[in-house]
Amino acid sequence: MTVRGTVEHVNGPVITLVYFVLQTNDPEYMQIQEMIHDLLTWRKEILSRKITTEQMKDLKQKVAAKIDLGNAYVTVCPDSFDS
Repeated sequence: MTVRGTVEHVNGPVITLVYFVLQTNDPEYMQIQEMIHDLLTWRKEILSRKITTEQMKDLKQKVAAKIDLGNAYVTVCPDSFDS
């Protein structure tokens, strides 16, 4: 498993995990990487303020479902995320 680059000026285990997952090419992390990418894309949409109230409601549901899926994955595979 190879990680490109280093984490500088960032603290916290969550940020370190996100950085690691985004930088690795390990197939084990590809699903998490896709989830993070979706969440970041949706965050960008929300911050743009160019979506309707109905779209915002739908987006919030998608975000919650994606977070729940990620939490379930981490719960099922806890050994993969031990440091």
